Amino acid sequence: MSKVKYGALIKSVRNSKGIKAKWVAEKIRVSISTYTEIEADRRNLTLERAEEIAVVLGMTLQELLRHQVSDSLTA
Repeated sequence: MSKVKYGALIKSVRNSKGIKAKWVAEKIRVSISTYTEIEADRRNLTLERAEEIAVVLGMTLQELLRHQVSDSLTA
């Protein structure tokens, strides 16, 4: 079973909302390099951190995950 990659999804949502990566990093209290590693799927993403990011992006974790499902259905 392959590992799900959420970094690209998070980056896509962030970009679609016109939000800068540095701003998200500051809001979730991590360095910009750590945050960009999350978006590049080079760092493990905990459920708690994913929820923090979702809230900063103005959505719930469930909404973020639904975005993942809807994207895969239209691909």
